[in-house]
Amino acid sequence: MSAIYNFASSVYYCVSSLFIYGCRGLSKIYKFATGFFQNSASKDRSNPPSMSSHQVTVCSAENEAAFIKRMEGKPGYLAKLVGGRRKFNQQELQIKLGEAKSKIEQYNKENPENPLKIIIEGSQVYLGYSTAEFETLLNLLRFTEPVCPFSGLLFDLFRTFKKNILIEKDYSNPYQVKLLTEYNLERVKKEPRIQDASSLKVDFPVFSSFNGNPEQMNTIFKSLLANHRGFFVGELHLDRVPKQILQRHMKDLYENGVRLLFLEFCCNDTLQGELDRFFEKKKPSPFLEKFLKKGYGESVLVNATHYYPMILAAVEAGIRPVGIEMSYTQLIGFQSHGGSQGKERMEAVNFTALPIIESELQKNPTAKFIGLVGTGHLSYLYDVPGLSELCGVPNLVIKEELGPSYSTQVLNLNVSDAKLHGNTTKTHFCHIQVTLK
Repeated sequence: MSAIYNFASSVYYCVSSLFIYGCRGLSKIYKFATGFFQNSASKDRSNPPSMSSHQVTVCSAENEAAFIKRMEGKPGYLAKLVGGRRKFNQQELQIKLGEAKSKIEQYNKENPENPLKIIIEGSQVYLGYSTAEFETLLNLLRFTEPVCPFSGLLFDLFRTFKKNILIEKDYSNPYQVKLLTEYNLERVKKEPRIQDASSLKVDFPVFSSFNGNPEQMNTIFKSLLANHRGFFVGELHLDRVPKQILQRHMKDLYENGVRLLFLEFCCNDTLQGELDRFFEKKKPSPFLEKFLKKGYGESVLVNATHYYPMILAAVEAGIRPVGIEMSYTQLIGFQSHGGSQGKERMEAVNFTALPIIESELQKNPTAKFIGLVGTGHLSYLYDVPGLSELCGVPNLVIKEELGPSYSTQVLNLNVSDAKLHGNTTKTHFCHIQVTLK
């Protein structure tokens, strides 16, 4: 009997294996064919499709002035939306877009001071959002299954938009991603005034023993601000501690003259109006609150909820949050698997942040500042000058590790082999590093 059972088990195992691997093979063939035809269809997106009654069309650059006029001067960047290759039944499309329009109008009615920067006219959709902000918009208005009160058509429609927002290229094609990077790099200012970070004067505090208590951290902040307009805090985005430390010390920083908080991931062209109204009213719009609580629209996925309470603490203390990115910088160095990185990301953020920071400091001549960015933006990486070199101010790295520990003038922080990270002649310099658990 056991022999029959063993034989039957073997047959079952073989048949199951053949079925599973057969399905995997078919899946791979399907993916390959889909990618092939998609890339073939997207070889030339430089000329957007003409308007058709059966598909959503591109918002051309010529529409930007009209869009801004319609938005009554509210700050916003016109996102170019490329409709999907899938064609829609016109009647269904108008119904779904009509439902979307109703949701947007209801939100704007409930939030008259922070209306959504989106217009639907016929089969054309105009957005004033970056990719991450648009992700938040989708979640906020519940354009997703299964909570979407209508069919998946609108979800598919908006997902197609999201994939192609701000560009007329296809992310899945590496060559076109490269073209996108080159196109957007032309928009980034590259005339920085570079200073040697290691030569900046900092009176480093000395501690007989270090445990990272509030008094010691406040002493560090004072030392960094003593001879400079501000300083940058570098973090690993997944760490909780940097945000928690800044949250606890916002009132102390305000008393030390800090009035501006510069933030990576926040786009100055699309989000600053929302941030300013948050600062003025001490209450964010539902859209902004969701964006910040979701780690800048899921730009950060681990320990993402700690950004909002830190920014809220800054606002309540009287420190104004300012975005140092632009909607297009987040597409520079874009990877087909998601996110942006590499030398292009360093150039995009650092060189874009510089004129924004300079402008804010000119408008607020007595204000001091702090900035929260990833550690890679602090000093040279990929031979790209960091914000310390560009702005001529020191930096502080707060890391979440077993500790506590305190060190000064750290070289090649987080760069085990400088050459692997593109630094051939320059040094990644950190003025103070603190590790806390």
